[in-house]
Amino acid sequence: MKITHKECQEILPLFSSHSPYSFYPKLCRALSSLVSDASLFAIYQHKGKNRVTSSTKYSQRMREIVKENKNWLSELKSKFPDVKLYKVGYKEQTLGYLGYWQSLGNPKKTEATVEKLLPIINLAAYNAKLFSQLKTRQKKEHKIQSITSLISSFPALVKKPSAVAHEFNNILLSIIGQLSLIEIL
Repeated sequence: MKITHKECQEILPLFSSHSPYSFYPKLCRALSSLVSDASLFAIYQHKGKNRVTSSTKYSQRMREIVKENKNWLSELKSKFPDVKLYKVGYKEQTLGYLGYWQSLGNPKKTEATVEKLLPIINLAAYNAKLFSQLKTRQKKEHKIQSITSLISSFPALVKKPSAVAHEFNNILLSIIGQLSLIEIL
């Protein structure tokens, strides 16, 4: 299946997402506008916590299942059997899930569109993750640089006290010498 111009216009902005936190809501909005269906949702991790992006009446219950349970995927499938889930990721790495309610909206059109665009969605999700990792690495490198520059200024700080101590020692030696002369006299 060929990707239409409208699909490209909706999907390409996903590549400018700088974190999973901004990627998945944009993804749901883009696909919802393509299929005119509000039954789409995404489940992903952000800062170690599972998040749900959804606008359906089941959103709150889904958030509770995903948030509270480590086996949320199997519980979600058992409590909501009409949910269709797609793994979003790159190679063996799962970055999140994209899903829709088969009982809401136009499931055939949604399924066809999602399956057609899934390779591009996977690439855009991986791009967002890489960008997020790059940003984190740059922050760490900046911290290391600032610590390194601080440490490099230590020799100057060490030399000054040692110079003061040396001068103080010279003064003490002259005083001790003077005192020993006084004792001799």
